[in-house]
Amino acid sequence: GGDLRTSTRENFSSLYEGKLQALDEVYQAYPDKGYKSAGEDRMVGMFKHCNFCLNPRASSIDTPLHSMIDEKHVDHLHPNAV
Repeated sequence: GGDLRTSTRENFSSLYEGKLQALDEVYQAYPDKGYKSAGEDRMVGMFKHCNFCLNPRASSIDTPLHSMIDEKHVDHLHPNAV
């Protein structure tokens, strides 16, 4: 996480959307997939193969999810305390 108010372009990761979407085929091939599955864990390491122009910024775990929602803007919340 970071402060979006003071963030600049250099603070964000950039990914090839087509490569990211192609990972869905890889994920679907895993026999163990779903929430907190080994298949889900394996996918995290694949995101670096989707970096745009060797961008050194690591994508957050939310970045791929946002790319798979077919809306112009995606908003979500993280609870700080329960």
